[in-house]
Amino acid sequence: MAGQRSRIRRRREQLETMLAGGQARLDRARSRSMVVDTMVGVVRRERPVAIGILAASLAFRLFALMIPLTYVVVAGLGFAAQASAEQAQPRIGDRLGELLVASVAAATRTSDRGRWLALILGGFATLLAAAAVLEVLRWVHLLAWRLPPARARTNPWLVLGLVGGFAVVFAGSAIAEEARADAKGLASELTVILTSAGVELVVVAVKAYDLDAIGPIAADLARHGATVLPLLNGVEAADRLEQLGAPRQTLLGGLTKISAERPSPGQIVRRSPFNTAVVGELDGGLSARTAEIARTLAAAGIETRASAEIRLELWRKLVFITTMGTCCGLARTSIGPVREAPLGQALLERATAESVAVGRALGIGFASDEVARVLEQVRSMAPGMKPSFLLDLERGGPTELDVLSGAVSRHGRQVGVPIPVHDAAVAAFGAALGLKA
Repeated sequence: MAGQRSRIRRRREQLETMLAGGQARLDRARSRSMVVDTMVGVVRRERPVAIGILAASLAFRLFALMIPLTYVVVAGLGFAAQASAEQAQPRIGDRLGELLVASVAAATRTSDRGRWLALILGGFATLLAAAAVLEVLRWVHLLAWRLPPARARTNPWLVLGLVGGFAVVFAGSAIAEEARADAKGLASELTVILTSAGVELVVVAVKAYDLDAIGPIAADLARHGATVLPLLNGVEAADRLEQLGAPRQTLLGGLTKISAERPSPGQIVRRSPFNTAVVGELDGGLSARTAEIARTLAAAGIETRASAEIRLELWRKLVFITTMGTCCGLARTSIGPVREAPLGQALLERATAESVAVGRALGIGFASDEVARVLEQVRSMAPGMKPSFLLDLERGGPTELDVLSGAVSRHGRQVGVPIPVHDAAVAAFGAALGLKA
């Protein structure tokens, strides 16, 4: 430590001696030459101007450095935004979180090739701008110490700085991804808090295969005091919402009777003259809240009634739509050709009888002529009528197999009721859809 201080002191003394000698030689030259004296006077008078020019040059080069550096950072963060978006589909409750963090993704919504080009070109531009900044700083140093200009040498620290800059960008991308996930979680909670104030009724009206996506936010609202009314196909929607966290006492049973199709996002086509809904308490009986909900939906133009036996209502609909979906799905055609095909009527009867038998074994109070009633309803359908299950099959998208024939097959095995038609349907559709056991 003492040796280092000694070297610094000697170096400072050498510099002071050099400066003093240079100043003495300059004074002697000024005394001998009018030209030298004039030039030195000009330089000394213009020194503040030169300093101002260098300061402006430094500010400009710092600004020029920020442009490519920002480009590199934004492109790097784009990879993090894309990676986190591809990891999982966001829940509906996370939509506010998506809005809060979408700015980076929107700013970097380009191809991977474009992002890599941005990183490479931006990195070189950043290197050049950094070199220009260092050059100005070198001239400031020379002017401050009154040293003669020396030949600039390539600084290896520039290369190391570029490598370090890339490391910082990628580290920042990882941190941004983690912060994005935290922001989504926080925003989900904010969504519940902000939207739950004053929410009394939540109507869940999606396809059954989307219930797990929408269910958590419905459960959050239910925990804040809202009543949840699922209007889905099948008989297990309320049970699934309870599994997703909705308190049992906040859940109702409900169903709709309508044939509608969504040919494109935002476009709903109604294909049936009927448009009705039924609501009821899961434990049976009538209540003030189901009556009020029925009045509210009726005021909106939906023919609605409250039922004291909502489980029976749900199973009646399940028997009908499962018969329609299974038979039309196996035939890949509308109900008309199924009814007219050889043994088509037998297929319809057996599918209906199996569902009714499973329901009865579970304690559902079907009427003695339930099978005949359902078959009469099937005969009343227009020949070109296609159930939504068939429409989903034709589109090649997800289907409600698990809550239709899948549910009948599952419950049938639990209660020991033979269900050959629905077992065959589940096997055939599962193979066609690439499902695994």
